Amino acid sequence: MNIKNVFIYSTDSSSCTKPPDPLSKYRKQIENGRQLININRMQISVERQLMCFFRDPSLNLQKEPDVQFSGEFGADLGGPKREFFTAAIQALSKVDPAYNVQLFGGEYGHHIPLYGVDAISEGYLFMAGKLLGWSTLHSGEAFTGLSPAVIEYLSTGSIDKATAIKQLTYMMWI
Repeated sequence: MNIKNVFIYSTDSSSCTKPPDPLSKYRKQIENGRQLININRMQISVERQLMCFFRDPSLNLQKEPDVQFSGEFGADLGGPKREFFTAAIQALSKVDPAYNVQLFGGEYGHHIPLYGVDAISEGYLFMAGKLLGWSTLHSGEAFTGLSPAVIEYLSTGSIDKATAIKQLTYMMWI
């Protein structure tokens, strides 16, 4: 990441300002109203519930999620939404007990996407992308711990740059 992208320095003073929010264009498209999300903590699989949500044609990701946990009382003033996004995103790097699918593997800081025919054919990777976008749009949890090489590839599309990052990281540990 280039330091110019982090702060824009003013030429007429020593102060600095934040760059424009890259998500502001998308956050302007957030619709009024709330999207009800009902989570059952007693179900064994978070991913099963997520797949049901994302297959529902009435799901509107542009509305603010209103998360309710089955059998629990409370209004979503932000806490349940954060808890939902945290649990859902953490589930992406664990083996799902119901489907026996894992989308990301490796140690923290070196997570890489795992290729699996089931994950692709059943739409798990598509669901993961929607979940990450939804969480980002509504200021939820971020997926952390990706391999620097994967981040470089996703940012630039260059396999050569990603390979160089991997080699540099490997040399640093020798």
